[in-house]
Amino acid sequence: MMKIFEWKPASFRCLELAIAALFILTALAVGCRPKPTTSVNAPKPIEAGTTNAFFTAVSAQKIRIAPGTRIEPIGGKDGLVHQIKIIARDNDDFQTVTCACFSACSGSCTADRVEIGGVIDYTCSGSCSNSEGVPNSCPCVFSTPPDGGSGSGSSTHPTSSVPPVVNPNR
Repeated sequence: MMKIFEWKPASFRCLELAIAALFILTALAVGCRPKPTTSVNAPKPIEAGTTNAFFTAVSAQKIRIAPGTRIEPIGGKDGLVHQIKIIARDNDDFQTVTCACFSACSGSCTADRVEIGGVIDYTCSGSCSNSEGVPNSCPCVFSTPPDGGSGSGSSTHPTSSVPPVVNPNR
């Protein structure tokens, strides 16, 4: 009887090589997926040393309010302040600053006012967890909207539940 197909060591070795090559190509294809890009519309964390007409960033967690500006703390549904609107003396320009967990972290952060000798600082504090749920693995930081968080015109914020505060030191 004649055998139509016979397994020989050489043909078996070719099959092993073909399977190994397929495995390697699959692994490379999975490893070469494009990395997620950060959105252009994502908030930008404030870097220490940043200075503008509204504040100076002492650190990513602390900003010093510029003299002569007005402050509208913006309360959230939980009654805590998470955002600050800093308004120029002439009411024509403003900067919005948000205190929140950043990047892939989640949690609860608040902007707390500290006033010493007429100097007004806000600190951003709270607890953020990373994507694995590890608590306090990410800091709360101040950030500005992608457009810089500034604007002009009316300085009244519709959700502001805290009265504005004037920083008289100029």
